[in-house]
Amino acid sequence: MSTAAPRDGRSPQDRVRFFGLLAGGIGFAVMLPQVLTADLPVGRRVVGVAALVLLVASAIATYRRRRPLPLDVLFVPVLTVLVGANLANSMATMSIYLDVVFSLALYGTHRRALALTVLMIAAIPASIGLHPVAFGHAVSWHGPEALGNLPQMALISVIVRVLVTALQAQEAAARRVALLAGTGQAFLGTRELPALRAQLHDAAAALCASTPGLAVALAERTPTSAHLLTTAGAVAADLGPGVPAEVLQRLAGLAGDDPRPPAGQPDPLTALAPGVRHWRAAALSGGGADVERFLLVGSPAPVRDGELVAFRTLVDQFTLAEASCASHARLSHRASHDELTGLPTRALFLERTIDAVDASVATGTGRASVLNIDLDDFKQVNDRHGHAGGDELLVEIGARMVQVCGPGSVVARFGGDEFAVLLPAALPLPEVHALAQALCDRLVEPVHLSTAVVTVGASIGVASWQPPLTAHDLVRCADIAMYSAKARGKNRVEVFEAGRHGDIARHRLMEDHLASAVERGEVVVTYRPAVDLTTGRCVAVEAVPQWDHPTLGPLAAEEFLPLADRSGRLLAIGAHVLRTACADLAGWRTLPGAGEVRLAVDVTARQLTDPAFADLVLGAAGAAGVPLDALVLELVDAHDVEADTAHRQLRELAGRGVRVCVEGFTGGLDIGCALRSFPVHEVKVDGAAVLDPGARAGSGTVLQLATAVSAVLGLPLVAQDVDTPAQAELLRAAGVAAAQGRWVAPAMPRAALAGWLARPAGAVRAVPAG
Repeated sequence: MSTAAPRDGRSPQDRVRFFGLLAGGIGFAVMLPQVLTADLPVGRRVVGVAALVLLVASAIATYRRRRPLPLDVLFVPVLTVLVGANLANSMATMSIYLDVVFSLALYGTHRRALALTVLMIAAIPASIGLHPVAFGHAVSWHGPEALGNLPQMALISVIVRVLVTALQAQEAAARRVALLAGTGQAFLGTRELPALRAQLHDAAAALCASTPGLAVALAERTPTSAHLLTTAGAVAADLGPGVPAEVLQRLAGLAGDDPRPPAGQPDPLTALAPGVRHWRAAALSGGGADVERFLLVGSPAPVRDGELVAFRTLVDQFTLAEASCASHARLSHRASHDELTGLPTRALFLERTIDAVDASVATGTGRASVLNIDLDDFKQVNDRHGHAGGDELLVEIGARMVQVCGPGSVVARFGGDEFAVLLPAALPLPEVHALAQALCDRLVEPVHLSTAVVTVGASIGVASWQPPLTAHDLVRCADIAMYSAKARGKNRVEVFEAGRHGDIARHRLMEDHLASAVERGEVVVTYRPAVDLTTGRCVAVEAVPQWDHPTLGPLAAEEFLPLADRSGRLLAIGAHVLRTACADLAGWRTLPGAGEVRLAVDVTARQLTDPAFADLVLGAAGAAGVPLDALVLELVDAHDVEADTAHRQLRELAGRGVRVCVEGFTGGLDIGCALRSFPVHEVKVDGAAVLDPGARAGSGTVLQLATAVSAVLGLPLVAQDVDTPAQAELLRAAGVAAAQGRWVAPAMPRAALAGWLARPAGAVRAVPAG
């Protein structure tokens, strides 16, 4: 049978009670004419009507309360007598009996129902005795007409109570099923054992609430002791940890499913729930090795099978969820802790470091410090004593680190022979350095393995947080210092200092930060203007990326773009520069005299091999509203542009109006190669180099060749790195059209360039070197 609730939200028992009220109400209404037409004084008829109304009101109130009215077993029979004694036919009191049974006997306990039945049966002869008239003739209250139907009346009451019992059992089963289903879902989503046990207690209490007087206890027994895991229901609330000794002894004596004490002895389990006389037990699995579990369910009446099964199902669900929690805890620990040493892994260490740095940022106090430790000559231990010996050494080294660094520190193993320590932020820097040295001294002490005594040193790098370092920066700084310690002789402590660790530090810091430099807004675009050497008017601005590194400060493009090219970040940086520069150019072209200024952007062969490069250029210009003929793509490595994809995209962009410039002209070969594959509109030369005979052999010849190529092909020449007015004049005389460099203006941010563009044409002046 389905136990689902009807769509209107009422249970089957509620529906039966409603129809019982409806049937009783109709029966009471049918009795009203009997009272009104009775051949009795008006006063008695008024009493009969009032009693009938009170019976109806009692039935309605009981239905709404879903429980009997106080003392209704007394006043309902009295009201029945008052109605029956004032009916035209006193035998109709039996109908009143049935109406009361239908509307009121569906509530309360069996004991109340029995009392109500007995008193209502007594009300029938009492009513006839007060008004011995039925069907127009006199009847006797003790005659067969009155007493002969009483057994049938009692049987009807019994049938109603059987129906009530069945409905209550069905509803209790439905509630148990729903509760167990919901609890099972809750168990599946719980990963902490204390929370799981709290859910077990709440669910057990809810099951106990379905049956008054029910008590439940989950007991655990080991070879040496027994205790209660959880209790609910009628179990004494003040047991706590102080479970009576006789109860524990009784638990220790449980065997299988028989909770009965030895014959002739009182059951000590009554100390758990004084009002409970009947207990049932079930032996359970779970709890671990050498642990037995028993489920105890008690009740003032014998415990029904359904109740025991429900609690057993609940505990089985708990046992499965408990095992799942334990597995999850083991997996979580294994994921975050090194299996050999038990120390946190790199991932957990980084989480703790992030928390420490965030706390320092939030409070503005304290400086979290990180030690990076790498064992010296560990490979020799593995080679001589095998991996088992190496593992012994690593375990001992980890234990020494924990001992030296103290409980407030986080000691982690990154892998192999590399360890790290996060020290408390409250530790002053001198103490940090002293602790690092003490750790170095402790680690160099001999280690007794199973088969030998070995000695290894440790190179330790120390780094302390300071703005604007991130947690990853801090760990990397300690790593750099550790490598510096190895380079300087091993078995020593090195404190990270950005200015002292040279190129290695810079390279590692750049490498770590570059991956997300664009996303963090650290890559900014500066602009280097180029002017017409004849008029002094600005003809173009070259977009020059600059990296504002959080630790190393501003980095020029020459410092980080080669790294970006090797690490695969060049495409992202190039796209960022192009979009930003197009948006800035759109704003400048509205300034007086700047409407013809072009934007030059450096492009490498790697960028051109990206099939989406042409779409990127077109999209950036379109989004900013910049005409394509205002863009100049400067090929910094034209001799490497060989792929068909690059050639096709350059031809497509040139056909749409984009200008192409070959930068770094050194002879006719690069121009010739380029012209065979894609259009070229400009040539850029190094002004300082071609004018300084000492800078490169044949530089003067390069300038002559460049001007000759320019004249033959009709390509304008642009010179970069022009530092002095004299250089500018020589280049102008040689036929160079435009120049850029410190003589014109240094690279400047967007806001400064807007002001520079507003200067009068021809206002170019020399800029001092440096």
